[in-house]
Amino acid sequence: MTRWIACIAICGLSWVSNGQESSQEIIIPEDVKVKLDSLQRLESVYWAAGNHIENLYVRHEILAKYSTYLTIEQKATWHTKAGESYYNLGSYLLAIELLNKSLSYNSSELKPYTYARLGSSYIQLGKLDSAIVNYQRAIDLSFNDVGRMPHLNSLGYVYYLNGDYVNSERMYREALALFSEVPEIDSVQFGIVQSNFASLDLAHGNISSAIEILLDIESSAYYLKHGDWFHREINLKLANCYLELGNCLKAREYAGKLEDSYMIEGESDWTLQYLELMVGVASECGSKEELIRITDEYISVKNKKDEESSLRLLIVEKLQRDAFEEQLNLTAENLELIKESEDLLTLSNSRLRRIFWISGFGLLIVLVFVVAWYNQKRSKQERKESFLLLKSELIAEQEMSSELKIQMAEQELENKKLELGQILNSIDKNSSLFEEIVSRLTQLNDKEGDVKEDLSQLLHFIRQHSKSDEMQELIDSNSEVLGAGFKVKVEKQFPDLTGSELQMMIFIRLGLSTKEMAQLKNVEPSSIRIFKHRLKTKMDLNKEEDLAAFIQRI
Repeated sequence: MTRWIACIAICGLSWVSNGQESSQEIIIPEDVKVKLDSLQRLESVYWAAGNHIENLYVRHEILAKYSTYLTIEQKATWHTKAGESYYNLGSYLLAIELLNKSLSYNSSELKPYTYARLGSSYIQLGKLDSAIVNYQRAIDLSFNDVGRMPHLNSLGYVYYLNGDYVNSERMYREALALFSEVPEIDSVQFGIVQSNFASLDLAHGNISSAIEILLDIESSAYYLKHGDWFHREINLKLANCYLELGNCLKAREYAGKLEDSYMIEGESDWTLQYLELMVGVASECGSKEELIRITDEYISVKNKKDEESSLRLLIVEKLQRDAFEEQLNLTAENLELIKESEDLLTLSNSRLRRIFWISGFGLLIVLVFVVAWYNQKRSKQERKESFLLLKSELIAEQEMSSELKIQMAEQELENKKLELGQILNSIDKNSSLFEEIVSRLTQLNDKEGDVKEDLSQLLHFIRQHSKSDEMQELIDSNSEVLGAGFKVKVEKQFPDLTGSELQMMIFIRLGLSTKEMAQLKNVEPSSIRIFKHRLKTKMDLNKEEDLAAFIQRI
């Protein structure tokens, strides 16, 4: 219960500081700045020394007392660090809570690492599916292949623990591919992946292959460059492999390489792994007395580790109680501050209301004057715009009237030109006709004998041309009745018509009677009827179809 109380206390303090930070710029007093710098230096010393308890005290103090003065990125960092401390002390649930709190600050640079630490915590709790999800997030959010490499390796290890050897091998191979593509990746990562491949071979029963991989690592250059922890891991796996094969000599040889380092201060997990190996060696290759001795030592170390874990849990619980009490005190102080703030706010609101009414009345008066002045100015502006609009419309109308007068004058000039042309054509035509009549009369005057027949022909000529003028005048005066392009349409539709037949169609289009047509043509009405019949036949019309109606539809 106290674990959850401590987490709530830390998260509550962070929430309060978040609200304050969002509303104003962070101003750090000089004494607070000095204290923060001192705590940060102390935290680095404890971390380097592996003193996880003191390290947690410092990290907790920074979050509990000075969270108000931290930026969002700093809050995310210190919550992640506090989660690491709880992880190192075995409080994995609290570690998860603080790591999730760190993620809530949405620090993109810190997210990959924080998700990886969450994965480690879920491994310790046996929740391998949750560990897989968090390691995958760490891979997806990594900024480059150098950062992605260890997360791939860790995800492969989780799949291995979960018995999913296919996906485990897939992750290891992806990690190796990155190593071959990115030279900046530390070579020890390559050794770790190869070591994990040896574990896969051992799980599949391919012990010889596992030993071959581990011996290659042992003989490599990077193996010699890196620290004791890597050497211990390789020697431990080689000893276990030879023990599986029943090769006691080799198993004892590699177990002997571990003997000097198995009692390292603060690394009881490693000591237990070594003693488990030695129990196996004594069971397979040693005497009963050796087995009893190593088993007793294993039990003693295991009990000591359990006592240390219990002690650490007691320390963590005390720290959590202190955090809860500190949160209660802070809450009480906040309540007092809230009450004082409410009293000041009430007084301030009363004064503000009086100021508001006075200011509002003055503002209203000013507003009335401003509106009156604005309306007057707008009315004046509207009158001015209306006058300018009327003036522009008058000018436009005058321009339009001038354009119409010019167009009418141009049209009248054009009509005069047409009339003049018609007069000149008429004069020219009459002159030609007069000359022809004079020429024929001269010939008759010079002719001897009977000129009666010649006079009859001359008279017919004069009548014919007189009728031609009448017909042309009739056509010109009824041009609107004929319609645009009537002659062109008829010639296109009936190209075989003669000039007389076309003239007859024009007479019919104009609605002349048979008698009027006979007078114009200087023939008998019967001749006109015969002419119409022939025209109808030539146009290939039915007997029942009316010629006049057909011509009107053209």
